Amino acid sequence: MAHYGLPAPCIFKLMQVVTTAVCTGLYSEGLNSIPNNITTQLFPYIICSIYLIITPVILFSYVIGHRMPELIVRIFNTLGGILFLVAGVVALEGYSFYLVTYKLQLDNYSSMDDIEAGDEEDSTETLDRQGVFLLVSGILCLLNSLLYFIDVGWSVYITLSSL
Repeated sequence: MAHYGLPAPCIFKLMQVVTTAVCTGLYSEGLNSIPNNITTQLFPYIICSIYLIITPVILFSYVIGHRMPELIVRIFNTLGGILFLVAGVVALEGYSFYLVTYKLQLDNYSSMDDIEAGDEEDSTETLDRQGVFLLVSGILCLLNSLLYFIDVGWSVYITLSSL
């Protein structure tokens, strides 16, 4: 009986690409709510963008049957796990900054007399959406970090079990 399922490394790579793409989109929307520090704003975005290039290349090498050397893939995965962990922490730190400043911004909107009620609701809704996007992108970065570390562990397990 033939087995036509995808091998585990391909499944890990597909999950990593999807998670990274979603994380990039969510973070780009929540980017307006974090401090005006260039490093804090761009680090998660750059990491997601870089791994949206690296991971599909590795996935493509699996699909066409010319796998990259396992050591190089492990190095990319280990770096991906570390960098996504840091990116997730940075995104969640941006979310905590958002929580601190959110109340002040809401108070400012409610104290302005010349803003119409519709504008205030739109501003509040935008702030809420940006905060949720920051939180979810931080969580997805941490999840992606876990996926990369599991991928490294799986690779080591397969290598050791074949000895």
